Amino acid sequence: MERFSKQTKVYMKLSGAFSEIGDQDPSSPWPKEKIVEQMRPWLDVLFRFFPAERIMFGSDWPVCNLRGPGDLSWKSWRDVVELILDNYAVSEEGRKRIWQGTAIEAYRL
Repeated sequence: MERFSKQTKVYMKLSGAFSEIGDQDPSSPWPKEKIVEQMRPWLDVLFRFFPAERIMFGSDWPVCNLRGPGDLSWKSWRDVVELILDNYAVSEEGRKRIWQGTAIEAYRL
């Protein structure tokens, strides 16, 4: 990751969590804090090497429905990302980049 981070045209997508953690029961989804804790080893590396300007949100939809909490998966993932941004003290400008600005730049939209 450190080597990738030195390449200015390399971006990271914040996505894929539900496919990497245990299956969730839609009637009793994991608390978002538990999901963030499960992701912490990867998140620590991501935020250590990449600034918000090179991280983008990935919705994971519809893949998130496979192992996420059913119909609530997309909303749940969005809420998890908000908690991640809080936990890593991402600035308001950084949040704008992660939610949309980085993708606009990377994909030249």
